Amino acid sequence: RIVGGFDSYKDQLIGEVHFLNDRDVVAVAENIISFYTIKEYPKLIKNIDITDEIRQVFYSENNFGYVYMDSEDKTNVLCVMDSDGNRLFEKVIDEKYNNFCFTESGIMMYGGKEFVLLNKKGKVLTNMDFESELSEIIPTDGNKDYLYITTDKIYKIKFK
Repeated sequence: RIVGGFDSYKDQLIGEVHFLNDRDVVAVAENIISFYTIKEYPKLIKNIDITDEIRQVFYSENNFGYVYMDSEDKTNVLCVMDSDGNRLFEKVIDEKYNNFCFTESGIMMYGGKEFVLLNKKGKVLTNMDFESELSEIIPTDGNKDYLYITTDKIYKIKFK
């Protein structure tokens, strides 16, 4: 059953629509990111025009993050927003980071042999280099325990 429609996308392709929780939705199109709230009917909260190439998007229940290539200085930028489309922070990041995930108190990003944990304001909490290439890092207890997975081993990391 269709309960609403929006005409702000014109001829753009909407690449992703994601429910952050039971009422907040984010839609990512080619040149626009839209934030909606749905109680009985959808209501547009905010449209954000995008002029740069979006490289990656990621979510949590209350936040939305994306990485884009700044068209002027050719750097990768991490942008984190709340569920209403308000920018929490932007941070220039190294292009080697290609995996992003929200944790209880921030954002983790990793790529190659490097892992970085940021707080919700973009400040680096920890930065680690590993001997082996990272396949995946999985938070298991908030920001204290992580599983570090390589192609042949699994390690447990515990932060104090």
